[in-house]
Amino acid sequence: MLFEAKGSNVDENMFSKGEPKHVTHREFLRRIARELSIARIYYPGSCHDRQLEKPFGKKVVTLDKDMETGMPNFVQGRMENSPFLSEVFDAVFLQDVGANEGELTDVLRTLRPNGIVIHSYSDCCDEDLPLLEDHPQLMFLEFPYYHEDLSIFRKLEAPTQNQK
Repeated sequence: MLFEAKGSNVDENMFSKGEPKHVTHREFLRRIARELSIARIYYPGSCHDRQLEKPFGKKVVTLDKDMETGMPNFVQGRMENSPFLSEVFDAVFLQDVGANEGELTDVLRTLRPNGIVIHSYSDCCDEDLPLLEDHPQLMFLEFPYYHEDLSIFRKLEAPTQNQK
C-alpha cells in the first residue's frame, strides 16, 4: 500500500511502486499541490513566508496575529478563535507554529473532513508533531516520496473506535 488513508482523494495508481523517494522541500510541496485536490489552503502564522505561493498560488489564505503581510488573501487574527467558518479549507500548512491544543482544535475546525494537514518543522522545532500524531481526528499518510521535515495527515470524518 502506498499510503494508509482510506477514502483519500489520492489515486494510488498515479505513483510508481517501490521505496519512497527523497525529494526537496519545494518539490514535496509542488507534488502535494499537483496530486491532491486542494482548492483552498490555510496557512496560520505565516508572517512574510511566501513558500506556498509557487505550488499553490492564489489558493493560499494566510493568517497572522501581528502584521500585514502584503500577501493576497491575508487575514489578521489568531489561530485560536480564528475568524474562519468551519470546514472551509481543503488543507492546512503548519510550520513551526508551536500550536497548543486549543489552537490545533480551532485549526482542525476549519478543515473539511478528509482534508490534509501538511506539517513542516524545517526552521526550528517539531513540538507540534506529537500533538498531530496523537490527535484522534488525524491519520498519518505515507506517499512514495518524502522529505524529512514534512509530514502529511488526513482529517478523519469521525474518530474511529480505537481512537475514541
